[in-house]
Amino acid sequence: AGAMTMASESSDTRNRAFVAGFPGASVYLGMALATATFALISLLPADAFRAWGWRIPFIASIVIVAFALYFRLRVKETAAFEAAEREGEVTRAPLAAAVRSHWRTLLAGMALFVFALPWVYIVQTFSISYTTGTLTVNPTHALIGLIVAELLTIPATLAFGRLADRIGRKPVLLGAAIFAIVFAFPMFLLFQTENSVLVALGLILGLAIVQGATIGVSAAMLAELFPTRMRWSGIAISREIPAALVGGTAPLVATALVKVADGTPWLVAAYLVGLSIIGLIGIAVLPE
Repeated sequence: AGAMTMASESSDTRNRAFVAGFPGASVYLGMALATATFALISLLPADAFRAWGWRIPFIASIVIVAFALYFRLRVKETAAFEAAEREGEVTRAPLAAAVRSHWRTLLAGMALFVFALPWVYIVQTFSISYTTGTLTVNPTHALIGLIVAELLTIPATLAFGRLADRIGRKPVLLGAAIFAIVFAFPMFLLFQTENSVLVALGLILGLAIVQGATIGVSAAMLAELFPTRMRWSGIAISREIPAALVGGTAPLVATALVKVADGTPWLVAAYLVGLSIIGLIGIAVLPE
């Protein structure tokens, strides 16, 4: 949320969605690196992987954390925030102010992320365990497909941001929600084939289209709906509460639904459709 806010505030209206897409795109570079690392580590003998191999990526991540901390300690506030600070507009309780004065926007923004975030966890986490565990897809092929999907999401995010700067935020976000509603069941049909290429296609469309069209565009849209003094809080509430409630829990819910459905994924697809409909309503309510 903080990175999205800073990127949005550091750009102008002509390219705000494009610039706001960079923090989101960088997430998928990190995801691809993480997936590739685990793909390499998984080549170890099974006993070695379970005993100590799985720890290597977590220990190695100290290097990335050090770089992140170095930059974070040196980053300056945006010009927009510094201007608000000089004019005495910065409030001591921006979160409370956002809830009090922009609660309708917050609810609509939360509905948007109730749709967008579970797709990340379903595609990147649950889908891999489902296709390689419940189904018989080769784990290495599934990981390669996921890496390709994550890498393609990077240019897709920036391209959708550029499109949103030209035609508006709402058409792109509404299109993403409609696509998600239509694609949820076909995605699992692709998985059911147990064909590595078709599984990869499902992963690519699920990430590059749904996430590519939402992660940067939503940041720009919400940044334009909240004033500077509460922008960070507004985006954070809109994004992080759904991330905790329906994002992080999505693989758990999906696993339970598959168990209830005797190993079939159709309840999971219906779950994604329901969340996508909530997002469609939230996006429709938000102003352009």
